[in-house]
Amino acid sequence: MACRDDELERAAEAVGTALSVSPGHTASEQLAKSGERFRLAFENSMAGTLFDDLEGRALEVNDAFCRILGVAREDLIGKDMEEFTHPDDRGRSEEARRRLIAGEADQVTYTKRYLRRDGQVIDVEVAKSPARDSNGSTVYFVASVRDVTREKALIAQLSHQAMHDQLTGLANRALFEDRLLQAHARAARRGDWNAVMLLDLDDFKVVNDTLGHRVGDELLVAVARLLEQVTRSSDTLCRLGGDEFLYLAEQISSPAQAEEVAKRLLGVFAAPIVLAGVSREQRASVGAVVVFGQTSRDSTQLIHEADLAMYEAKRQGKGHCVVHS
Repeated sequence: MACRDDELERAAEAVGTALSVSPGHTASEQLAKSGERFRLAFENSMAGTLFDDLEGRALEVNDAFCRILGVAREDLIGKDMEEFTHPDDRGRSEEARRRLIAGEADQVTYTKRYLRRDGQVIDVEVAKSPARDSNGSTVYFVASVRDVTREKALIAQLSHQAMHDQLTGLANRALFEDRLLQAHARAARRGDWNAVMLLDLDDFKVVNDTLGHRVGDELLVAVARLLEQVTRSSDTLCRLGGDEFLYLAEQISSPAQAEEVAKRLLGVFAAPIVLAGVSREQRASVGAVVVFGQTSRDSTQLIHEADLAMYEAKRQGKGHCVVHS
C-alpha cells in the first residue's frame, strides 16, 4: 500500500535524522536499519497506534488499533475517524488537532468513546502528537490509543462501593453527608426547608434472634425496596447502619410538609412483609429535624437531633413519627 509505505518512510526518516552514523556504516545503511526497526516496532506494538492527516483521516494504523475497533486495516485507511466515534464525543479529536496545529501544546491527551464494528461502545484514552516538517509545520499526527473500558468500569464500581451500602445498594453515610451539604446550599438560595429523617425498625432484634441474621438481612433489603418506591427524585435515601435509615427531604415548604413525608415513609409498612415464607407485620419509628436554608449544624449534629426525635416517637408508641424544627 503506497500510502502506508510513504507514511512509514517519513516517520522512519524522522527517527533516522536523530541517529548518529556508526563507524563503517553509510548514512543510507543506518537509515535503512532504523527504518526497519521503526516498522517492526510500529507493526508489533501492543499499543494501538494511528497516523492521521490534518483532517482526521487515517493514514496508517497498526494491528493493535484494528483490534481495538474490531475493523480491518483496509476498512480504516482513508476514513475519517469521526465515523467510528460515539456521536456525543465527536469534536474532541478536532479540538485536539486545532491545539496541536496552533502550537498550544506538544501533546494532548483526551478520552473519547469509539463504536466498534460489533456495536460495542468502548472508552479509549488518546495521546496525540504532531509530526512536523523542517519548517515546523504539522504534516500529520501520531496517536497512541489505549482501551480503558474495563479500567473505567472498575473505577466506577469502586466509586459506587465507596458511596453505597453493600447490602441494600442504598447511599451510605458518606454520600448522604455530601448530598446534605449540597442541599443546604440549594435551600439557602431558594429560601426553603430541608428535613433530615431517621427511620428505625421496631423490634428488629426480635427478627434476628428468632429467624436468624440471614432473614434479618432479607428484611432490610425488602424495607429498602419499599422505601425507594416512595422516595422523591429530589430526595436521598440512605442506610445508616443496622436497622436505621436516613432520609433527606429537600424543598420542604414547612415543618408540616416534613411530617407528611415522614408519614408517607411509615405508610410502606401498612401491608405485611413476607420473610422466609412467613407474613410478618413490621413497624418503624421516624424522627425528623427540619432546618430552614443554610445552617451551621453539621451532619453529625442533625443526625443526632433526628435520632432524639426518633426515640421520642418510640416513646409515644410503635409506628409513630416526631418532627422537630
